[in-house]
Amino acid sequence: MWKRLQRIWQKFLPQQVIRIVVLCVATLTIVFDIVTLPIYLLWYKPWHLWPFIYQDRSVQDDDYSDELVRKSTRTHLPEFYLNDCQTLDEAFIKGYKVFGPQHPCLAWRPILDRESNKQNDINIPCLYKLGEYQWMTWETLIQSINRFGSSLRLMLSAQKGDRIIIYAETSYRWFIAAQAIIKNGSVVATLYPTLDNQGVYDAIKECETTVIVTTNQLLKKLIKHPNKDEIFQQLRYIILLDHMENQKNKDIENLNLELNNNNQNDVQFFTYEQILQAGKKDFVFSKNDPDDLAVIMYTSGSGGRPKGVLMTQRNIMGLFKGCIGLLEFFLHETRRHIYIAYLPLAHILEFGVETFVILLGARIGYSTPHTLTDMSAGLMAGCKGDATLLRPTVMACVPLVLDRIRKAILTRLNQRGLFAVKLFEFIIEYKYFWMAKGFQTPLLDRIFLRKFNEILGGNLMGMLSGGAPLSSDTQKLIRSCMNVIFIQGYGSTETVGGGLFMDPHDYSLGKVGGPQFGTKIKLVDWTEGGYTTTDEPNPRGEIHLSCESLSVGYFKLKDVDREAYYEDHKGDRWFRTGDIGEMYPNGSFKIIDRKKDFIKLQFGEYISLSKVETKLKTSYLVNQICVLADSLHDHLIALVIPNKKAIERIWTRQIVTKCQKNEHENCNLENEKILRIFRKKMQIHARLNGLRRYEIPKHYLLVEDEWTAENGLVTASFKLKKKTNSTFLSRKD
Repeated sequence: MWKRLQRIWQKFLPQQVIRIVVLCVATLTIVFDIVTLPIYLLWYKPWHLWPFIYQDRSVQDDDYSDELVRKSTRTHLPEFYLNDCQTLDEAFIKGYKVFGPQHPCLAWRPILDRESNKQNDINIPCLYKLGEYQWMTWETLIQSINRFGSSLRLMLSAQKGDRIIIYAETSYRWFIAAQAIIKNGSVVATLYPTLDNQGVYDAIKECETTVIVTTNQLLKKLIKHPNKDEIFQQLRYIILLDHMENQKNKDIENLNLELNNNNQNDVQFFTYEQILQAGKKDFVFSKNDPDDLAVIMYTSGSGGRPKGVLMTQRNIMGLFKGCIGLLEFFLHETRRHIYIAYLPLAHILEFGVETFVILLGARIGYSTPHTLTDMSAGLMAGCKGDATLLRPTVMACVPLVLDRIRKAILTRLNQRGLFAVKLFEFIIEYKYFWMAKGFQTPLLDRIFLRKFNEILGGNLMGMLSGGAPLSSDTQKLIRSCMNVIFIQGYGSTETVGGGLFMDPHDYSLGKVGGPQFGTKIKLVDWTEGGYTTTDEPNPRGEIHLSCESLSVGYFKLKDVDREAYYEDHKGDRWFRTGDIGEMYPNGSFKIIDRKKDFIKLQFGEYISLSKVETKLKTSYLVNQICVLADSLHDHLIALVIPNKKAIERIWTRQIVTKCQKNEHENCNLENEKILRIFRKKMQIHARLNGLRRYEIPKHYLLVEDEWTAENGLVTASFKLKKKTNSTFLSRKD
């Protein structure tokens, strides 16, 4: 009895002492705030920001009095040269004149050395030593686009409307190649580098292309493709973006030899430099029309077979015009901003942002996820990360990356003890409270938070998140730690990235703001799922979007077009997103569910798998989670990559100390005792987060396999592939 009391005393006393200390810190902080509030009021004048912080985010469209249709509160766009541009051709020509030929625009780091990764990580086969950033001017950019585009016409006979595939990783050459294809009047078809074999084959055959722009590594993947004979019977020209002129021609000869062994004698290879040298910098292109097709962007395939989304010049320019209103604060200082590019350019988020920011006059520095920071796994020892050298002011992220950053921060804090965790939680809450009131916290930023921004160069001012819903906890932590303007957006490939965006002064959590200028959002009842526009306290329903950037449809999929797009009685064209939204009193929206994620269990209960995942992934035990269900069963199953540190604590504190270490047992993810404790803790977490009994997974499978686009368990846009994970689960069983 005495020993038990002693253990309880030792366990709970330190926690109480720490809470008392943090409470004392909070009390002193409040006293300091009261004393200094008049000074901060006069210094920051927050009342100037209050109209923007508390304004409505959308208004009812009077043309739709009998439906819930909202539009932007903005009635006009700020003056900017893009407002008068109808095509990308016009935009780049005007940008060249506005910003001048010597204004720097694109940058990259040359590879100085490389070595094989001794960790045998299939996602990072090589470690790199990279040089300093090299900058390209607007003059060089325009000349490169002209040379590349004219070479397509003169050497490869690419005509207006011809489809050319880009199948490569993000780089400045990818960007130039795409703009050159569009300027030539041809159509660029984008493929994710991580697209599976079937998706690549379907896209190449569907596009009926004879030209592909790719890299050495991905070309080797094509040569090993199960349908390589059909692919190379169709292809005639291959442009290698990453083949350097100082490399031996033996590389090309080997590739030629491999194709010739398959009786593919007609394929011709060109390097990026050869294409530029063969072109003309002053070539006169025919003018493109706003309704000309510019891009076929293949989706990542999270819902099955990738679909090609058709985007015209008008669609792309419509996206930019809508975003100009969002970034009005940004327009007067665009030349000083630097954007770091590392997400897949085959995704509309990255393609739209890169094209937009360069036309605003900002600069773009290229990076990769494996070389982004000093701690990135793709760098050789002593080599600085891209963000450290580039010192970007703006970057785009996806929720999966931000969730990883948050969990990495919390893991380090847990290693420092409970006091560090509680103090950090107080700092974040304190910082966000004053930010939402229009104040800054300079002392707090300088003493505690500056080092977080320094991870990404120390100069970061703005972040954009898109691609999937972001948890409120992650949003609050990132915005506070980084001390940046944080904008969460909502759109899709089908709307060319257009849709809903948070206002820069919107400090609400978990929401995606209101519609951008020129966009309408409609909530439509979905009674089967229990969502209606008459719900209390807030209307809910499926989101339909109408905007100038709405794509013209899917490539060669007329039946799918009729299901996804429709025209209403007023002549407005709409897209059914399949996402469920909730509208708040100030006109902002929150994505709360997705129709495709609903499944009916054996006894008729409807379950939202995405809702369950969102709740469970906030647990400290979880790094990644995929919840799966079968209509023939009455329960859910969860596939989890657990937090390794948490699993080790369960082993050492709750198993070894209680029953002595058994030499025949190991701390592994298949250990029954670990699974039992893990399941119990997750059940408690699920109940605390409001999940009902049948929404709580009954079984958990713990795995070590990292979910990446490379191994096919998530898409290239970092969305879970339910079918692939189900197959993975069945293999484990």
